Amino acid sequence: MTRMLRLRNTAAAAAFAALSAGGALAQAPAPAAAAAPEPDWTFTGNVGLYSQYVFRGISQTNEKPAVQGGIDYSNGGFYLGAWASSIKWIKDAGGDASVEIDVYAGYNASGSSDAMLVRLQWQLAL
Repeated sequence: MTRMLRLRNTAAAAAFAALSAGGALAQAPAPAAAAAPEPDWTFTGNVGLYSQYVFRGISQTNEKPAVQGGIDYSNGGFYLGAWASSIKWIKDAGGDASVEIDVYAGYNASGSSDAMLVRLQWQLAL
């Protein structure tokens, strides 16, 4: 009988140890994956279909729809981009351009107390 009692106590202790260890393992958090560092640069783009392209009150598409889009790249305060739109009025006035492209670049030092913005822009009609 003593042997049976020891066997029962040993079995109970082993079961308790196994359950305790399993519970401790289940509660341990999984190691976190290292986060990828954020890049210093951004690249964005946009595209849209509009009812017409109006600039300073004059329809640039002869009151017809316009497809417009742009891309921008920035790194710190420096930026570079291009924007384009379909146009129609130059063709109607005797020209043969069907696209306006604006290319721009600049530097924006908005991190300082004295904000500085330098921008260069070129406008092309192709």
